[in-house]
Amino acid sequence: MATLGVAASADVFVDSFDDPSLPGWGLDVDANHSVSVVRGKVVMTKNAGQPGDHAYMTLCGKRLVGDFTITVKATRQAAGSAGVATGFEGPPAGFADIFFFSTGSINAVMCSSGCTSGVSQTGTSAATFKLNRTGSTMTMSYSLGAGDVVVHTITKPELAGPMSVTLFQLDEVNSGATYSVTYDDFVVDGTLAPTSPDFNGDGAVDGADLALVLGAWGECPVGCCAEDSNGDGIIDGADLATVLGGWTG
Repeated sequence: MATLGVAASADVFVDSFDDPSLPGWGLDVDANHSVSVVRGKVVMTKNAGQPGDHAYMTLCGKRLVGDFTITVKATRQAAGSAGVATGFEGPPAGFADIFFFSTGSINAVMCSSGCTSGVSQTGTSAATFKLNRTGSTMTMSYSLGAGDVVVHTITKPELAGPMSVTLFQLDEVNSGATYSVTYDDFVVDGTLAPTSPDFNGDGAVDGADLALVLGAWGECPVGCCAEDSNGDGIIDGADLATVLGGWTG
């Protein structure tokens, strides 16, 4: 459930990436990468001659709550040992739920006080990936067009908590090769709740949260800013109104 008066409703969120400005997504891209939209697809490229690192796209101002299913088409292109993922982060700190895939295999890794994984040899570097959460159980699967293949299922209490949504390329080695990941047809079937105006997480919406908004006023410099409650990339009057609307004192 959403907290502190922030409304949430079950819906289907679809992003076909037809807008090159990637509205609603916050980018955190290191100097060795680039992110662009080409013909309605997001392309994350690790540039030639550069060591590996990361490119992240996070859906700003929203958190997954309750049960959900997410699908995304992904293709890894060219040589190099790239880890490619759709990720989900939530409490406790440091939890990540990731799809890695590389040449010939799909490796589902779930980390929460230690990592577990499931590997499926596919002989392909392109698939439609699916993550499903029912209660505190997360299931990862993929489809090559002939039904879903379950890679890994895990049940942990913390999996039931609110989660942010991230698409990213995380390089596993410092290869100088150029390679890219293409994402297409991103779909969330579930509840995306606005982030809580309790920005400091102390259970109250009060002067401390107001001070955070005023201190961060202006354009969000990178990725998603916690104080950007509506995910539009700017901390402004709309975010101030969110704090005042959720005020608990």
